Amino acid sequence: ASPPTSPGASPPTSPGASPPTSPVLFPGPSSDSLSPQEQPARPTTVRPFLTTFSNFIDSTAAVTELFNCNFDDEENDCKMKNKGKPWSRKDLFGNEYQEISLENQEKTEFYFEKQLPVPSGNIACLDFRFIQFSEGVGQPTLSVLAQPTVGKPGVVSIVQNSPDQFTWIRALVTLRNINTDFALIFRAEGPQSGNLLVGVDDVKVTEGKCSR
Repeated sequence: ASPPTSPGASPPTSPGASPPTSPVLFPGPSSDSLSPQEQPARPTTVRPFLTTFSNFIDSTAAVTELFNCNFDDEENDCKMKNKGKPWSRKDLFGNEYQEISLENQEKTEFYFEKQLPVPSGNIACLDFRFIQFSEGVGQPTLSVLAQPTVGKPGVVSIVQNSPDQFTWIRALVTLRNINTDFALIFRAEGPQSGNLLVGVDDVKVTEGKCSR
């Protein structure tokens, strides 16, 4: 478990994002071969809710787990591939996680090989913890994509910085309108100048909307 952060962190915003009560819509696929009736539904997300408490979700609630990767062992869900600068598996006091350091707009991504099934009700909750710390110039961004087998992905951007390189923040993202199997992708880009440290841990996806 990672150390808690100071409470009171506000949810991140991305350019052009709608108010917190409205979902962020993403464009659907463009294909000349599909009629309007055959076009896949557009994936949507609800803006991420950030919290400093590791037990924020009621563990007694009955949920169906679609994905779970703590990076603590070679479990099947954790099989992943890198694109761009590779991520490294780190171990801090017995807690393993993925970490990368980026410089001057370097880009990177990793994706999990496992394809997640369509959730009941076409709604799922993505729950993960992250570190994003930079003292460089420019806004660093960690992005998470829900990539369907057909169509364009739903994307959520985390623009909030951790207060230091040791503080983890938890993000809860409700994924809606998931009508096909999908995969999870994490992307990051360094600031215009300086360094960016990014860590990702405890990635879980369950059926249904995220509960606060």
